[in-house]
Order: sequence, then C-alpha cells, then structure tokens
Amino acid sequence: MFGSTSTLLENLIDKGLNSNIRGKAKGAYKDLRSFEFVFILLLLHKVLGISDMLCQALQLKSQDILNAMNLVSTTKMLLQKLRENEWDTFLESVVSFCERYEIDIPNMNACHMEGTKRSCQQKDNITVEHYYHFSIFIVVIDYQLIELNNIFSEQTIELLTLSMALSPIDVFKSFDVDDICTLANKLYSEDFSKNDIEDLRR
Repeated sequence: MFGSTSTLLENLIDKGLNSNIRGKAKGAYKDLRSFEFVFILLLLHKVLGISDMLCQALQLKSQDILNAMNLVSTTKMLLQKLRENEWDTFLESVVSFCERYEIDIPNMNACHMEGTKRSCQQKDNITVEHYYHFSIFIVVIDYQLIELNNIFSEQTIELLTLSMALSPIDVFKSFDVDDICTLANKLYSEDFSKNDIEDLRR
C-alpha cells in the first residue's frame, strides 16, 4: 500500500492535470517519505492493531460481558508491554521500513531541532531518539491507555463482571452466589443488611 501510494503521487507530480494538483501531490509525497510520517504511521498501525480485537468484540450483539472485560484487560496489558518493553524493537521496525523504501533516517543521537531549526525556536536540548521515544511513542500509547481507563475503569470492569452473575444467558450459566453477594455488599450496602446478604447465601 505504501509503495502504491508513493507511485501514485509520483505519477501525479509528473502528469497532474494542472499545477495545483502537481503541487499538492509534491507536498504529500514529501510528507509521505519523511521519517516522522513513517514513524507515526507504523505506531498507529501497531497501537490500533492491539485495540482492534477489542473494538470488534464490543460491536458484537452476542458478546459475552466477561469475555469482553478479559479483552479489555488484555488490551491494556499489551499496550503497557509495548510502552515499557518494546521501544527498541519498534524503532528497529521503523528503520527497516525506511531502508526498504529508501527513506532518509535521521541520526538518533543528534540534537532534535524544532520548527525551522532556528536556534531561537529550540526549547529543550534533547536527542532525536528522545523526541521520538517520549514525545510521540509514549504520548500516543498513554493517550490510548487513558481512553481505555476512562471508559473501562477498574470499578466499571468489576461491576460488569459481577453483574454477569445475574445474566439469564444459557439458563443462568454464570450464576454465582459469591459474586451476587459481593455486588450487593459493595454497591447496594444501603439496601442489603449483613443479614440480608447472609440470607442470599442460603
């Protein structure tokens, strides 16, 4: 897909119907073949690939809640693993991709330059690798984790998991007295006394 897109833009640069089309194609081609574009493209592919199974599962009307919650936990774990342990592997994949398509690779140990690279625009003396690692890689993954945690907090996951004990699916296959008592004790403590909860166990 990347190669096909590059070829298409090259054709538009050479044979576009007018200068406006050729100019836009030239700009898009320049961006497409930049290290930063490739880095972000592959990072999004990686992050969204991890989240894809969860997204598809949540769209199923017949999705088992417990299975969905397990997928949420697995997705968070994989994103955290990517964040903490897979930077070097990911960077190697980006470099390999750039070498394959003959895209210039910056010196990762060089000083990162912001904007038009004028000295007055530079705020922090950081390396190129530091910029890609902490300003893009970590930020993107953390954003995804924050979104997941906002939607599926530990309390929400616990509530949904415990609620499965009341599911009538498969003739109350998930019925669990302990989960029902935990649900009553944690979320409905004002409605259920200790004696009521003990009665539920009988």
